[in-house]
Amino acid sequence: MAKTRKKKRLSNLPGARNIILEDIDKDGKTDFYVLFAQANEQIVLFKNKGNEQFQAQTILKFPSVYGSSFMEMADINKDGKMDIILTNGDNADYSPEAKNYHGIHIYLNKGNQQFKPIQFIAVAGATKTISRDFDSDGHLDLATIAFFSPNDKSPSFLYFKNVGNEKFIASSLDIPKGQWMTMEAEDMDDDGDIDLLLGHFTFGKFKSAPHPYPFLVLKNNTIL
Repeated sequence: MAKTRKKKRLSNLPGARNIILEDIDKDGKTDFYVLFAQANEQIVLFKNKGNEQFQAQTILKFPSVYGSSFMEMADINKDGKMDIILTNGDNADYSPEAKNYHGIHIYLNKGNQQFKPIQFIAVAGATKTISRDFDSDGHLDLATIAFFSPNDKSPSFLYFKNVGNEKFIASSLDIPKGQWMTMEAEDMDDDGDIDLLLGHFTFGKFKSAPHPYPFLVLKNNTIL
């Protein structure tokens, strides 16, 4: 018997940037958060009601010029609830100058889908932030790339060590300057700690890039 597929539109909002799947209320049905990153920028929870029915709830809204680029969820304060880490810094628009509101925003989960902003870390042209315990000290650290980093003096990669109480110490780790467009975290050498893979993109001829690497593996030597 031939299989059929039905398309169901859940939202008319433009610019769905990324999706995080999570069974919010532990009812056995998969819900999901979506970051919408164009025009009406916001994070929306689609609650799975069963029978292919979803209830949309706006969790956070942002100005239309925010340049939202990525969303991650992680338990930053170790209270058992998933917090939101929003990266904003998309600068491919009619005002490409550096903006003081670009960077990393951390929202603590207070329960009942209420999220409280507790920290902003300015990163010009920020593109993506990943939260992992990179140094294996029990705290979630942050790694950030900035594809729209405005000039040669602004870092395009930053590592933020979590020293507790939602405080972070920043370092570029002497990573080469570049237009890092994508980043993934994984234990690529099976040694027990989390490594990073950075992907580079340059407009025009690649030889004009500040370094010859189309991608870069950052090997973590925390666990030897």
